[in-house]
Amino acid sequence: MNKKAVWDFWAKRYERLWVQRFFLTPTRIKVLELMEKYMSMRATRILDIGCGIGQLAADIRKRFANRGLEITAVDFSREMIERAKQNNEGIDFLELDVEDLLNLEGEYDVIVCTHSLPYYKDQKKAISDMAVKLRDGGILILAHASANSLYDRLIHGIVKLTAGGAKYPSVADIIQMCDKRLKIVEVDKLHRAQIMTTILFTVFKKVRGSNEDIVD
Repeated sequence: MNKKAVWDFWAKRYERLWVQRFFLTPTRIKVLELMEKYMSMRATRILDIGCGIGQLAADIRKRFANRGLEITAVDFSREMIERAKQNNEGIDFLELDVEDLLNLEGEYDVIVCTHSLPYYKDQKKAISDMAVKLRDGGILILAHASANSLYDRLIHGIVKLTAGGAKYPSVADIIQMCDKRLKIVEVDKLHRAQIMTTILFTVFKKVRGSNEDIVD
């Protein structure tokens, strides 16, 4: 079964997956806290990459309802996107592979990518493309399971039974993959239960004028 078929299969069962309690819900809570901390009051355009059935996008819309945000959420699974469209209004859900991220129009003030980076074939390029799509001074928040210890790697083996193969970047990996357009402003870890592996949160800020300084 290919990766897209795996996520299409889980779309109808997503809210009932055991990872909701131990990974996804705590992650959404932390991402909202980081957005509160770092998002400019002038921010209007938000992009959620690997949105699944739209739970985080919906939480963002609810938390910042008074801000009038324009939220776009993308996922490469058609079934995930169809589920997301059924449950949420006022959010633009698009079926899109991260490899085609540069096909999106315009730039964004905030980009969030939660628990999908480990499944990307070329993680460094994905981060680079996210940097391109950020406005100057914009914020990128990455959140994902992270392999920083033997315990982490053991738990990842269990997670793979649900979601298939993945590569879980460590803190050192993220630093090595950081695009020159980005500056790391915060690195944090979440570990709330013995059964749960480390969740790594990295907040980047787009360096102003950096697109003009880099030749691809």
